[in-house]
Amino acid sequence: MGSLMWWPLAAASLHIAEEFVFPGGFAEWDRGYRSAYRASITPRLHLVMNGLLILACVAVGSNGRTPSGVAAWLTLAALLASNAVFHLVGTIKTRSYSPGLVTGLLLYVPMAVVGYAHFLGAHEASAGTALAAAALGGSYHLWSGMAHARRARRAAPAIVLGILAIGVALQPTPATAASSPDRVAAMIETFMPWAIEGRDLPADPPRPAPALPHRSCGGRLDPQHLPETVYVSWDLSAEAQHAACNWKYDVKTSRATPLSREEADDVTERITAGTIPSEGRAFFHSAPQRDGQVKLTAGYCWGSATGTFAFREGRPVLVGELAIHGY
Repeated sequence: MGSLMWWPLAAASLHIAEEFVFPGGFAEWDRGYRSAYRASITPRLHLVMNGLLILACVAVGSNGRTPSGVAAWLTLAALLASNAVFHLVGTIKTRSYSPGLVTGLLLYVPMAVVGYAHFLGAHEASAGTALAAAALGGSYHLWSGMAHARRARRAAPAIVLGILAIGVALQPTPATAASSPDRVAAMIETFMPWAIEGRDLPADPPRPAPALPHRSCGGRLDPQHLPETVYVSWDLSAEAQHAACNWKYDVKTSRATPLSREEADDVTERITAGTIPSEGRAFFHSAPQRDGQVKLTAGYCWGSATGTFAFREGRPVLVGELAIHGY
């Protein structure tokens, strides 16, 4: 589901088209449905709010499947699903069609169900993150109604500024860009030859990298018969990384690629069955920095290392010291 992050943008665009283009008429219906807020429901408000919604969808899609990006996706999906409920309740109460009802029920609700199931099943979001996102996104119409009650001239500017701040916060920065698939692959492909074969890490200034403790995996890692594939847990929670992987590293070609959903499910079953040995697993945790560098912790067998990397011509280079840990 590589396109999943962009589903909200496609769904929101079609929903807005149903509300205001074909068949249109949502503004008039909404003013009739919520007559107490009639003075607050202005064309300008709809234009600004829908513009900010589209910007938020673009920001979420651009963030990619980072932990913060997934949390933002879940929050946005919950907000859109709550909007579908708003249209359904309004249709029932007024006994008249609410423009936006069809796309809300056919796009927003299934998208949220599929997305929540996918991210939880792939261990890309914890239950706590999903619950918090559902509560935050699902509460949209509560604070929206409170704002309308205060009338547009006083409430709308505050709402717009608040949502704009959220949109800006979700915009990808040089730090979050470090977690793009290309850079994830580059970091895995840099660390694993060092961890498995003892090769040097590229560093600035150039210097030999210390050895990773227990690189032999308790004597099970034969230098003449290295594992063909090492399955990697990239930025999964400490709990999830013991039961799942989302990348794989081919030792012979030194190439890292993301696992498909089917491959990830198969690896999870093999981990549960105990058929993937220690030398066939690795974990990574990244902490992007504001200057575009990445603080990375990688573990293999019974050793781990932490260092800060800068990207030079698309490749990670160690800057500063590499801290080695045994466990």
